Amino acid sequence: MTVRIKAQPAEKKKLRMAAYCRVSTDNDDQRESLETQKAHYEAWIRMHSDWESAGMFYDFGITGTKADVRDGLQALLYECRIASTMC
Repeated sequence: MTVRIKAQPAEKKKLRMAAYCRVSTDNDDQRESLETQKAHYEAWIRMHSDWESAGMFYDFGITGTKADVRDGLQALLYECRIASTMC
């Protein structure tokens, strides 16, 4: 007697995608630019069925010359470090 076991396809994990947006001044027109950036990346992530959002990180009115003062960027980097330890 032959017993055949059909292998189940492995469940494909979705890629976790995060976005980082920034504007360097706190002018009202820059706020609109930041919201446009965020909407763009949220839509881009939703457009890919094999992706899932890992968060939206952003800084408003923060210079790009020093990474250590950008709280949004630092939060993204922290989440990346945490996620890499869970693999």
